[in-house]
Amino acid sequence: MFFLSSTVDAASTDTIENIQVSVQTDGGQIIPEKIAKRMQASVYTIGDNVLNGHNVGDIEAKKDKYESLIYEVLDRLLIGYSVKSVMIEPQASTSITIVISPWPDIIHKVNVDIEVNEVSPEIKNLILTDLAGVEQVLNEVLVGLPIDAIDWARSIIKIALTDFLTVRLPEYDANFEVVPGTVTTLKINLYPKGDIIHDVNLSLHSDSIPNLLLLNFRPQIQKQSEKFVGLPVGFVKRHQDYFINGLTETLSHDKNLKNFGAVTNIKMQVANNTNIIISAETNKYRISLEGYLDIGRDEDNTSLKAHAGKMISAKDEIFLEADFLPHKVQWTLLPGVSHDLTPQTRIGFKYDTNQDATILWAKQQVAEKWLLRFEHTPSLEFNEFAVRYKVHDFVGLEYVINDKDNWLRMVGYF
Repeated sequence: MFFLSSTVDAASTDTIENIQVSVQTDGGQIIPEKIAKRMQASVYTIGDNVLNGHNVGDIEAKKDKYESLIYEVLDRLLIGYSVKSVMIEPQASTSITIVISPWPDIIHKVNVDIEVNEVSPEIKNLILTDLAGVEQVLNEVLVGLPIDAIDWARSIIKIALTDFLTVRLPEYDANFEVVPGTVTTLKINLYPKGDIIHDVNLSLHSDSIPNLLLLNFRPQIQKQSEKFVGLPVGFVKRHQDYFINGLTETLSHDKNLKNFGAVTNIKMQVANNTNIIISAETNKYRISLEGYLDIGRDEDNTSLKAHAGKMISAKDEIFLEADFLPHKVQWTLLPGVSHDLTPQTRIGFKYDTNQDATILWAKQQVAEKWLLRFEHTPSLEFNEFAVRYKVHDFVGLEYVINDKDNWLRMVGYF
């Protein structure tokens, strides 16, 4: 008798320390996993508030009352389901078992309609590729759910959609509208977040092909570049290889680049103001056309220089230069050869047909936009030195010093 009495006393002094929840259907219907977890969380919250920390004996004595309380709360909360029973098993680790029955009309399928405003069809397809699998995720959330339960399931849809976007399309957020039915339609409207591209600057560069030839494909590239405006910076960075491949494919169809055997290289500096830098170089030719306007020089202060070279090896070139003075209508032809000591250093000689003089020359690229040039004419004992800065693809500045004079030259690259 003493043993039994001690056992009863011990049970009556136990308190509920944790709660376990089970939600079941009376007909074995499947509850969508995320919905079931939300139901369990709701039941746990109720149970935690009214049961946890209470004496097991007290709860046992009023079990019917607590079961009725949970029943009434859930019956109002779980729209789309009828609560059939609530059973509490009071102990230190208390279990609450809920049996529910879904209302007759349930969701059998979910169709997803995704809309992205103000993007090109190409960009939309790229976004849809990122979102492949979202329909399956939403079907897992909603299929089997009573149609009338859609309203309280919206928060679960939002969480599932946000989690999916965070992994697959982190540069966008979404609003959605639900059109409920046995086949439910979810209309998702995506909008960008974070830093947005506001402008795109296009730069074309070549040391072996005239700019006039590069201008032929500039409109096509410019048109393609405009699609980046309004896109999230992170999205374009993440798909940078895709966009570069697209631009490269466009350039591969340009006839001038094909004829010269030019190889293109594209760099993207993605930011609010994005830069696209395209270089096109050929290892067969070196062709350039420059116009000069000399400031601070009285004679021969406007001229044109054309350079046409053929590579006879990877580092050696034979060329013909032609200098033209418009005000005198005078041409000077200068055939010559050059050799590349390094990718930045080039030396050579050329023959001035007008002065019957050989000119030795060297060029040194000291930075991306800075060039040093030196010329020496032995027979005339004449030297000229110049430092050039390329302002952009079409304009440069050069300061020239020779044995007779010095001046500032504006250079136009054609």
